[in-house]
Amino acid sequence: MTAVSLFPIHLRGFNSADVESLPSYLHRVAFEHGVYVGEILRFIHKHGVSQRLILCDAQLPSYITVAELVRPGRTTEMVRDLLQKFGGQNLSQSTLWILECALGRSCGEVVKGFRWCPECFSEMMSTESVPYFKLIWHMTAITACPIHRTPLSSECDFCGCNQVSYKRLRPLGYCQGCGKSLSQRKKRLRKADICMSWQDIGLDVIRLFSDLSEVEPGSLLAGGAKTSIEDLLDYYWKNGAEAVLYRALSRDEVLAIIHNQTPISLKSARRIAYRLGLSLFDLLSGNAAQTTDVLDHSQFCTFPPGYLDATRKTKRDHRAVLKNVKRLLTVSGAPPSLKALARALGVSVGYLEYRHPVLVRDIVTRHAEHEEHERLKRIYKAQRVAMDFFLAEKYAKEPHSRKQAYRALRAETGLPKFLLKRSIQTAYAAIY
Repeated sequence: MTAVSLFPIHLRGFNSADVESLPSYLHRVAFEHGVYVGEILRFIHKHGVSQRLILCDAQLPSYITVAELVRPGRTTEMVRDLLQKFGGQNLSQSTLWILECALGRSCGEVVKGFRWCPECFSEMMSTESVPYFKLIWHMTAITACPIHRTPLSSECDFCGCNQVSYKRLRPLGYCQGCGKSLSQRKKRLRKADICMSWQDIGLDVIRLFSDLSEVEPGSLLAGGAKTSIEDLLDYYWKNGAEAVLYRALSRDEVLAIIHNQTPISLKSARRIAYRLGLSLFDLLSGNAAQTTDVLDHSQFCTFPPGYLDATRKTKRDHRAVLKNVKRLLTVSGAPPSLKALARALGVSVGYLEYRHPVLVRDIVTRHAEHEEHERLKRIYKAQRVAMDFFLAEKYAKEPHSRKQAYRALRAETGLPKFLLKRSIQTAYAAIY
């Protein structure tokens, strides 16, 4: 345990595709401590050296850009590890660790500063959640918000501030220059500004983030793409159909990848996965040959009539649903479970998990904490009434046996059978 510690500030969106980025977390930590970002960096570096958590010659740059903190590197690793040690939080998902493990250097894949979706910020604020910048917003491949399909912003519409200043005077949801809410747009969006569902907004990268949220950071070994190509080549070679593979990737490209003559960047991995009809995760994890895309279609069973027919899409007023969520969370006495909330809203649990993954996690956490609090209250009550039975004057005329204690207290309190029996046994052993 370190002698110095920071406030235990949780990483938002942990274990989801909407996880918070490391620079966003750093800026939020600085604001919560009432200091500038540079002061937090100097503080953790100073105490990291004094406590021998890092080497004395580990230099701290005078300024670290947002893009540098997102990409893996020595400085990023040092800042992340120190924040983890002093804050007690797991920040392994807050950086693009895949660029260090399964991919080579991918130039131009990370934007220089912060980007955000004003509509996402609006939803965060309306539900009283802590606004933050998502890691996926830093990707150049993402051309619009994956949830709202609205254009991402990189500057305040009112003053042009890019939000990268080390001077954190306001929460992340507000402009550091003029103080306006980042959830507001100066000009109302037109229909042409919103991407349609059939338009590509970097869906392969969005799916990759979703897949990466389900595995441990660093679990993808280097050379996964090479393994996938080798396995596919073996599969088609054994079946005498390597010409099918060469129609997607030329022979020269296949051999260059297998013999490590061509480094695999995110851009080239996206191109290869697209040509082969695979997901990025399957390609990078080395599991391309295990996907159904390379199986013989004759192996599949015949689907029943109507199984593949398109279902009618249910249209919902997302703003109205979010407004009802806020109302139900406010008026309900105890934090509701996710199923109960979805039932009250008339929507499915999957809809809430898709539209508001971070809010869903907060709801689940609050309900679990409430259930644990109620469980402890029942335990303490059972222990208290058990001790009172053997010590209080109210039960002085009762036979002080465990059986009589159970009979009297069960009818009086209505506590669960086994909880009451354990408490009576504990009290009896302590007194007699």
